[in-house]
Amino acid sequence: MARSNYEILGLREGAGEREVQQAFRRLALIYHSDRGGDEERFKEIKRAYDGLRAGRARESPPGPGTDYSAESARINTELAREVAREMRDAEAWAASLVASGSTGTRLFGSASLGEIELERRPNGVLSIKGNVAAGTLRYDGPITVSGAITSPTRGAEPTEITAAVGDFRVPDAVSNRYRIENGARITAENGNIAAGNVFGKKRRVDDPDGRVGVYTVVEHRTRLSAPNGTVSVGTAAGAVDLCALRVEAHTLREDVRVDARDIAIGGPTMTHDVSLRVRAGGTLRFVEAGSVLGLSDDATVSAEGGAEISLRELKVKRIRDVDPSHGGDGTLVGAGRAITHAELLAVSERASLGSRLRGLARRRR
Repeated sequence: MARSNYEILGLREGAGEREVQQAFRRLALIYHSDRGGDEERFKEIKRAYDGLRAGRARESPPGPGTDYSAESARINTELAREVAREMRDAEAWAASLVASGSTGTRLFGSASLGEIELERRPNGVLSIKGNVAAGTLRYDGPITVSGAITSPTRGAEPTEITAAVGDFRVPDAVSNRYRIENGARITAENGNIAAGNVFGKKRRVDDPDGRVGVYTVVEHRTRLSAPNGTVSVGTAAGAVDLCALRVEAHTLREDVRVDARDIAIGGPTMTHDVSLRVRAGGTLRFVEAGSVLGLSDDATVSAEGGAEISLRELKVKRIRDVDPSHGGDGTLVGAGRAITHAELLAVSERASLGSRLRGLARRRR
């Protein structure tokens, strides 16, 4: 039996225009594909919404030539802009409390768009409870977010949250499955970042010149930056940048770039498209004893001032290869040993020399 447009939107028959609009926005946030929802369900919801706006109580089939992709993008952009406006209001409210040295609690957003609760505590921490979906917020103090953080992937600027002073934390992120994703940007200018799993996003779009069968990949890189502190994450995957004095991560896979003075990888997995850059005076450490087995040979490592090398160049080295005074037979990678910046430079210089010699040999043949 066919459902009415009211039933599809979860409304009583004859609901008013405002109720229809709020129901559509609420369901769009749940089922829109940009937020991991069901695209077919979203199309049904959109048809019902359009039908009620046109005065039709029953659902009508989609007309020929209906471009749901364009309409979906338009709706998503409108929702992101509304959330972004609420975030600007939240930033101004928090700044006023800092200026007056006050504490307070306030809700931002709406029942249709989703609400977040902001609380400035007596210790100066700004607590955000709820999922952050769009907009920018800068706060002169530590920030905690109890919820997921995502970013619009169409027609809007990425979500950006900045703790100007102190740490940025997502409490119990792993157990609560709180993710930072879709190109969101988190910065702790003078503190640390402690998060759970972090994901970027890549999507395929039609060729901008209209060529049939040709597509372009658009990246939404999620970025965590603590220029004067530590970034700690669980899994980072799918177009992610981690930049800090020190980066601690368990798993890196599917296009992750790490730039830090000290880097520590806690788990056994790192894929071929991961790149690690160690700054001058720093170290690279693979904590797990058997981690050498699960690290892709084709992942790349570079030491500031040196050439980029494949991880294989490190995995085949013994400690005594870079430290002749070492009497053991241990490997350079694994078992938690800190590989120094100087040792990385030495390996890259030897690898570069070997590459040049092999090139000369080929030319002489």
